[in-house]
Amino acid sequence: MPEQPVFENARLEVEKRLNAHDFMEKHAPEIFNRLKDVEVRAESMGPEGNLFFVAECLPLVAAIVHVGSKPEDFGKARAWAQEKLPKADAVSALSALTFLNIVENGIRSATKANSNDLPVWQSMRKRLDSLLPASGSLGRSA
Repeated sequence: MPEQPVFENARLEVEKRLNAHDFMEKHAPEIFNRLKDVEVRAESMGPEGNLFFVAECLPLVAAIVHVGSKPEDFGKARAWAQEKLPKADAVSALSALTFLNIVENGIRSATKANSNDLPVWQSMRKRLDSLLPASGSLGRSA
């Protein structure tokens, strides 16, 4: 089977290598509220809102990457990102992949709980998808 693009397996790789799942679960409401605040502001911006949303949220996600992982896990994840994406900044790549991971986990949790937050998570995913190449499908859930 040919190797898939690195972000196809981003959720699994980020969770496995950064080992920050417990941190993200513990702080899920705060993370959602921060992302939702930016999503609400992006709604009135039209197509430019997509880039605004990502640009505003990446610093928050970068902080999650640093604070939510142990130094040794962060180092291993960084080395992995450097290997898989040698032309990209490893920490920026980890942040972007973690962002995809957070949104996908939010969709899955909201779907499972039949939450009113599901449309917000889906809108966030559409914003992220708009900036990914067409071949960059993450094979996500509905």
